[in-house]
Amino acid sequence: MTWDLGDGFDPANDRTGTTTLTWVTRPAGRDVAHPGSFGVKITLTGVRRQGTLDVVTELRFYGISEPIPGARWQQLFTATWAGYRAWYLSEGDAARPSLGTATDMLHRYMPELVPTWEHLVALVHHDPTAARMLTLYDPPRFLPGCSQAVLTHDHPVLIRNYDYRPDLCERVVYSSAFRGRRVIGSSDCLWGLLDGMNDAGLVVSLTAVPSPVGQTGFAIPLVVRYVLEMAESVPEAIAVLSRVPVNMAYNLTLLDRRADTATVFVAPGARPEVFASPVATNHRGRVPDDPAHAHSLRSVERRQVLLALLARLPDVETVVDAFLQPPLYVTDYSRGFGTMYTAVYRPDRGIVDYVWPDSVWRRDFDSPDAVHPVSYRDGGDPALAAAVEPQEPFDASDLLLQPDPVCSREQLDRATPAELAELAEAAVVTLARSGDPAAFGHLLALTQVTGESLGTAARALAGRSSWSGVADVAGTTRQAAWERWRAR
Repeated sequence: MTWDLGDGFDPANDRTGTTTLTWVTRPAGRDVAHPGSFGVKITLTGVRRQGTLDVVTELRFYGISEPIPGARWQQLFTATWAGYRAWYLSEGDAARPSLGTATDMLHRYMPELVPTWEHLVALVHHDPTAARMLTLYDPPRFLPGCSQAVLTHDHPVLIRNYDYRPDLCERVVYSSAFRGRRVIGSSDCLWGLLDGMNDAGLVVSLTAVPSPVGQTGFAIPLVVRYVLEMAESVPEAIAVLSRVPVNMAYNLTLLDRRADTATVFVAPGARPEVFASPVATNHRGRVPDDPAHAHSLRSVERRQVLLALLARLPDVETVVDAFLQPPLYVTDYSRGFGTMYTAVYRPDRGIVDYVWPDSVWRRDFDSPDAVHPVSYRDGGDPALAAAVEPQEPFDASDLLLQPDPVCSREQLDRATPAELAELAEAAVVTLARSGDPAAFGHLLALTQVTGESLGTAARALAGRSSWSGVADVAGTTRQAAWERWRAR
């Protein structure tokens, strides 16, 4: 099933005060598998194709403001359900959990969402398959690619690219208040979110990571929704993530209004891992567990570009510009890896900007229903790629090999521990890559400085808390920490 709003839709001209969305359905093209062994959602969007995706015509993003799911959500469901149903049953009905099991899991792990789920089920006339799918417990897997980064040295900002196929993207920015808390974000799976922000100033954004099959859990869009419904800060968000099982591995980058940030790696059957990193791409931590997949998506390269970029303590405009240029901005849409949008969340102002090379669309919690047209071109055709890619390509090697050598004391004093750590990592990586004998000498000297600094930091931490606190951070015993780092 493909879908679009009718050409006559004009929110400003609604005569009743309640905008009516007129959905136009068209027969779907054939399903196109995502690279790798992961299933994908069936086609949701109308495109002009020749075999595989050669040309993508103008598509529309929709802003829907509906505090409690009602007519607008119901119309979205009606227009997309054939596609979602085909995706949900793509491995056979028996591969999906029973309604009783799915409902029990929702009650067990996300009971606060049960009243909204029951309301959605009533809106679809208690269709049993829809009811199962809407729990989003153990659905088929799908694997988008993404890049995201956080800035905190001025105002807290999270910037992310969502990379996927245009015909598999819902293209809805949904503003809601299901439980009273206002939430806005990029809709997926009808009531989940790919990224979003709540009125407490918490932002959550995901990137997918390959993971083995075998464990059951919830689809990450509903988990993102749940975090934003329940948490107000990064520590609260981490606590929520620690108790909800997921069916695939993801990085979740968190940012709150107080500029606290973290990247949390979640995976089926595993405890969340918290990294003090303001960037994430499509692998866990610094070294990918699946190098082949990471290479196919240039995941390590994109992460290194982000680290080097943030090491310069840039302004927001500079970072957004980089997200709109290669290698962060990609146009390989026919392979399921093209940038659908760049989202710029500003939690201290309660706004999100959706950015494309030729337009910006601002939304906030009170924005009315609206439509924003966007054009895409597949990078497989050089002529079409030139229409999307900037005239002055983003030089990643310049960022990686020639970072700004000067940071003022004032800039360092303003930087958070996570930013300082990423700055130090970028400097060390740049020295290691240079091939200069002087750089090698600096690295040797830095090993001594690092060792001495570890002792200084350990003793300072022990003085503020205890040697047990040092041991907890270092992952060792209290006695071993004391023996290693005590003053001699």
